[in-house]
Amino acid sequence: MIALRPYQEAAIAAIQAADEDGIKRQMLVLPTGGGKTIVFASLIKQRKARTLVLAHREELLDQAADKIRMVIPDAIIGIVQAGRNDWWTPVVIASVPTVRGGKRLEQIANRPFDLIITDEAHHSFAKSYRAIYDRLGIGEPWGPLLVGVTATPDRGDGKPLDDLFDEIVFEVGILELIRDGYLCDIRAKLVQLSVNLDKVKWQGGDFSEHELQEAMTAADQPGHTGLAVSQHAADRKSIVFVAGVDLAHETAAEIASHGIPCEAIWGAMDKDIRRSVLVRLRS
Repeated sequence: MIALRPYQEAAIAAIQAADEDGIKRQMLVLPTGGGKTIVFASLIKQRKARTLVLAHREELLDQAADKIRMVIPDAIIGIVQAGRNDWWTPVVIASVPTVRGGKRLEQIANRPFDLIITDEAHHSFAKSYRAIYDRLGIGEPWGPLLVGVTATPDRGDGKPLDDLFDEIVFEVGILELIRDGYLCDIRAKLVQLSVNLDKVKWQGGDFSEHELQEAMTAADQPGHTGLAVSQHAADRKSIVFVAGVDLAHETAAEIASHGIPCEAIWGAMDKDIRRSVLVRLRS
């Protein structure tokens, strides 16, 4: 039995109150570490509704299933992703790329849901999500309750999400959860590089990946990062974000040269290899 934190209880109460006020497209904002999955698992338990959980990555599907079972041990959960297609269960956790159209979307749509939960809901502006929402009747008077959960309620292109969600019904910030003792405080170490970004071109509102990688490589970002990790985080499980795939490999090699196991991971890598890397990270 998981005891909810006060702000998690408040989040569920806010969802219920907004639903009673007729707000059917809701957003819930909690920082990373705030327990978003526990909140929506508790919401499923409370409402006893047939539920569809949408996620965009394979790891999020399994994580959601594990957390729901922590809250509802006897939950009957189906996964719809690649070779799995348990679309008939009371709780369905589905991969958006798998159900965005075709037979699987029709199977899901023909077994109506009362509650739709979207994990990492800031991705919802994508056409794949829109196709699913439209087919399931999101926003229609007869449609299900939509609850989007995210730590970052902003689109990557800076445009608002309010054409998709009616209201942020509950929000708590990282500083508040640090103050209340639910999250660790943040300590920062500044690692300075001699790098000039003035000549790096912009494309689509961000730096050109190719030119940014060249600038960071010229400044020996991998070497500086490897040294910084060895000095300040050798005993910590860590994640490093860099400007591109080539830099990811170079940075991983530099960190490994200090005797710290490290591997690169990127979006287009083979799924089985990606899965094995994540297993090694967890263990």
